[in-house]
Amino acid sequence: MRNCVVNNYHGDGISFQQSQHVTLENCTSTGNTHLGLHPGSGNQHPTIRNCRSEKNGRIGLYLCWRVKHGVFENNDLIGNGDTGISIGHKDTDNMFTNNRSVGNGREGLLFRKESEPMAGHRNTFEQNEFLDNGNETEGYGVRILGETHDLTFNNNRIGNDEPTAQRIGVHIGEKADHIHLNNNDLSGNLDAEIEDARTSVPV
Repeated sequence: MRNCVVNNYHGDGISFQQSQHVTLENCTSTGNTHLGLHPGSGNQHPTIRNCRSEKNGRIGLYLCWRVKHGVFENNDLIGNGDTGISIGHKDTDNMFTNNRSVGNGREGLLFRKESEPMAGHRNTFEQNEFLDNGNETEGYGVRILGETHDLTFNNNRIGNDEPTAQRIGVHIGEKADHIHLNNNDLSGNLDAEIEDARTSVPV
């Protein structure tokens, strides 16, 4: 699917389920009431590239059940109501490169609160931007909940470009493990660069 534009739909903008090797390129999904881009249940090897998901009611890019071995690159997730990118429910072994998750209502990237068998393990993030996310009470660049493990973050920018709402750069939940942070720029967050609930001490 290339060059598709979806605006102001009462539901999800672009959603695809139970499929393999689906590619979205240069698509735009804006102003929809729920999710902008929704690779859904059982998607294997999806590719979402050069797409824009903006001002959707809930989430810009939502990975549902068992989204595996996907490639997500050069996408803009901007100003969505809750979250830029949401991952959980056995969404494993995906690669995210050069995406921008900016100005979303609560967090730029969320790993949902899942048990160990259900969590989104072994995902890799390189050269992404998670900037200026949050509201008056909470704001996270990256928020890792549940029993999620084996995530890798290399050379990402996670902070505020201006002193706005993003309070925490990376929140690591109390049951998360093997979170690898390498050469990330975490400057400009209002409260802490890293908040590690396993130690209860901001870093």
